[in-house]
Amino acid sequence: MREYKVDEDGKILVTLIRSVDWITKNVPNRTGDAGPMMYVPSAKCERRMSFEIGFFDFHPLRWEDFLRWYHLFSMEPLILEYESELEDGREEFPIFDDGILWSYINPFVDPPEIFHFDHRTRRIDKRKLVLKNSPDLVNLSHTSGYGLRFLNFPEFPVGEDESTLDKKEIERMRNLISEFQSEVDALERNLNDLEGLEYHRNKHRSLSLSRTILEMKLSILLNEIRYGLRELKYEELRDLVFELNKMRSKRRIYDYILEYQLFREAR
Repeated sequence: MREYKVDEDGKILVTLIRSVDWITKNVPNRTGDAGPMMYVPSAKCERRMSFEIGFFDFHPLRWEDFLRWYHLFSMEPLILEYESELEDGREEFPIFDDGILWSYINPFVDPPEIFHFDHRTRRIDKRKLVLKNSPDLVNLSHTSGYGLRFLNFPEFPVGEDESTLDKKEIERMRNLISEFQSEVDALERNLNDLEGLEYHRNKHRSLSLSRTILEMKLSILLNEIRYGLRELKYEELRDLVFELNKMRSKRRIYDYILEYQLFREAR
């Protein structure tokens, strides 16, 4: 995360990660939604991670100069070698020799282009890169046999997920589902006796709770599948997601209805 602060002693405190186990919880007295009420143990970030932190005093450099150094640090150049048919007839063109300071490949054109900066002439040359075969641009680390090889392809700095499922949270959600469903049933029974703003407040509350119930049901299902407590059944997952999306739409529409009724009441 790009976040830091300086404490009273002048120490720089850097936030490396933000971890949670719920996307949101039931927050009393909050106006509006904080997000779906879903338990996500993997978001606790319980895994091995590696970080690189750089400090740079760019005064009196310009802000633009600082950004250049920042991007050089945050996006380390990839070193590659390749085989191609070049304009001068050579089949191979070295990335580094006495005249080459750096090279840049643009794979998003057909055929790919490669740019060379010659520090002796201070000139940038652009050449067409004709590979033996088209490389897999989605997974460029595995292009051997295509005439393109990365020599320092970066490793992902995050290890395997080591999170565990807290079954108490699953049981807590089941209890909340039962509690919320009882409240929904009571609200729906009383709607016929209400009118005006009071009716719309209670209807909005009923839809909100119904949506939260479906969010927690989906959370239970996904967690039990992820941690091997039940098998994935596509139809079951599809139907639950479809039902949740319908309820989210109903609740969203009623946001505007309630807002309009509040506006009328205030006039």
